[in-house]
Amino acid sequence: MQTKPSSQHASPMEMNILEVLRQNDMGRTKDQLVNDLAEMRLLVSRLREREAEYRRANVALEDAQALLKLILALSTNFIVLAADEVDEGINDVLKAIGNFAGVDRSYVFMFSSDG
Repeated sequence: MQTKPSSQHASPMEMNILEVLRQNDMGRTKDQLVNDLAEMRLLVSRLREREAEYRRANVALEDAQALLKLILALSTNFIVLAADEVDEGINDVLKAIGNFAGVDRSYVFMFSSDG
């Protein structure tokens, strides 16, 4: 059970908030207060869930931005390669994408109509 802050430990703002809460709760039944508390707990739980969703979405957005920056840098470097540097450039691109994705290997396959 939570103890009420004493006037020695509470700031003036906290004391004002506590007084407002006491005044608002006067005349209410115990059941009403318990129901209000349950509703507040539910709302806090929902807020925490939304905060977690926001954080996950923010991480996904940051990852997408980082991938776009990588693709931009790789494509900018790739278009200035001479014809004899393209194979090495492809290997560099695969290495960079593999590092970004956190994988050991990355491949490019070429399909042809003659099998």
